[in-house]
Amino acid sequence: MENKKNSQLKKVTFFADVMLGRLAKWLRILGYDTAYSRDIQHEKLASLAKKERRMVLTKSRKITKLLEPSEYILIEGNFVVEQLKQVVRECNLNIAGNPVFTRCLICNGDLVSLSREDVKEEVPDFIYKRYDEFSKCLNCSRVYWPGTHYNRVEEVIKLIKAE
Repeated sequence: MENKKNSQLKKVTFFADVMLGRLAKWLRILGYDTAYSRDIQHEKLASLAKKERRMVLTKSRKITKLLEPSEYILIEGNFVVEQLKQVVRECNLNIAGNPVFTRCLICNGDLVSLSREDVKEEVPDFIYKRYDEFSKCLNCSRVYWPGTHYNRVEEVIKLIKAE
């Protein structure tokens, strides 16, 4: 039996509820457009998600009463890897094919690649000297570089794919 959410692949966008901040961050790391707010009411979240055609990720049955079954995923796990596995499975996401770190972890904006010279004045000197690759959020101007967290991301992707 095919899941109603299977045809969305990379185009799917999400709205994570207040209880799923870590999941929102990890979906952003994996390149998925994921809205998140710590202080949004259920009715507003459901309304915005419908308007923006975002799949709602929630642990709250109250929110699900405001949406059609095809508009949400009721997250069952308490740990982020379990949660990611559920989203990947239910939305049929191909996480292995997605470039990681293409969205801002803070504001969800798109990241653009920059040269070292472009960010010289925006990063600490030791970071500037150590890394050659940088990216910057088009929305909030936060600068990123491939630190040690890249290894953790690779480990999590392997865990998710192992299912």
